[in-house]
Amino acid sequence: MSQPLARIRAASIALLVTLGFGLTAALPAAAAELVFDRGLPTANLNNAAGASRSNVAWADTVASTVSIGDNFVLSGAPSYTLTDIRIWVIGGPDSPAANAFNLWLGADTGVTTTVALAAASTSVISTTYAGGALYQSTSGALLKIYQVDFGGLNLNLGSGTYAFGVSGVTGAGLTTPYLSASNAALSGSTQMGPDGVIYGFTSGGLMDTGNSYPWPTIDGWDKTSDINVQVFATVPEPMTMALLGTGLLGLVAIRRRRA
Repeated sequence: MSQPLARIRAASIALLVTLGFGLTAALPAAAAELVFDRGLPTANLNNAAGASRSNVAWADTVASTVSIGDNFVLSGAPSYTLTDIRIWVIGGPDSPAANAFNLWLGADTGVTTTVALAAASTSVISTTYAGGALYQSTSGALLKIYQVDFGGLNLNLGSGTYAFGVSGVTGAGLTTPYLSASNAALSGSTQMGPDGVIYGFTSGGLMDTGNSYPWPTIDGWDKTSDINVQVFATVPEPMTMALLGTGLLGLVAIRRRRA
């Protein structure tokens, strides 16, 4: 083969390599989507709902409990990149700082579940239920609702069940913040994965087996509930690899024609 032709062949291959990887890099990043939804209830709110009240808030006063939480399930894809976990805190000091709360995460393995500190909150904003309602305590007092986001997580996780806990700003006599929860059947909104169990974790992130239970009949609450949580993630796009494969096949074709 002459040297000019060899140089042309090499340049063509280099160009196709660039184009092949360029196509992959040029794909827009997958947008985060809601992959687990157990958000705020939209029906049977507050005392006016009587025995059908759906919304409740839980905190803990047990000295050994540092965080309380629940679990969520990732299913439908082999892997996820978690970008944001959202929960809601009821009451407490006015206008908590954006980083006022901490998120703890771990694989849910039952009574041996352990969570580790994962991130501080990135956003805390005042919000309401649909229709503008605040949270009403059993005494009738109206309490603020704070939407708490743990953003920018970028955690690569496989499908499975994961436990979370939340710690941070508390009220007098509490060891954890009050987290919004609701009864799935009465909530009127999507409530994925309800099992009626709320988790408590000790300072080492270990499940407090004596303090993780359904929690009905406490403070007059007469039904099961689960912590409200939404999980956002991106799912790897299989088309990325397909485009790369197309570029590489083009290389093979060129080499065959020029051989």
